[in-house]
Amino acid sequence: MGAHILLIGVGHNRNSFLHYVESLVPRPRLRVRRFPMELAGERVWIETPDVGNDNDTHFPVVGPDFERHAGIRPSRVGGAVCRLLPVPALVDFAVPRLQELLDTDAAR
Repeated sequence: MGAHILLIGVGHNRNSFLHYVESLVPRPRLRVRRFPMELAGERVWIETPDVGNDNDTHFPVVGPDFERHAGIRPSRVGGAVCRLLPVPALVDFAVPRLQELLDTDAAR
């Protein structure tokens, strides 16, 4: 739909949209998340699979790779470095690139 992501003063290690991208890769890194929930008046713990934490591993690689690929040029607003990223192009680029990085990890 032509959406954009605006990063203001942060890098791709803080680009939480990349978690959505990771949910689209064929073989994501998964972890089990636990959270409390009330069922029939009783507190129980629910477990669900979710994408793993990136911990500054691949998002800081995928983001700049995309910027170079798409010709994104950072701008400054005050003291903040800003980047405007087109979502459809980011998804198209980042899904296979992230899968490539995850596959490399798995092969180690």
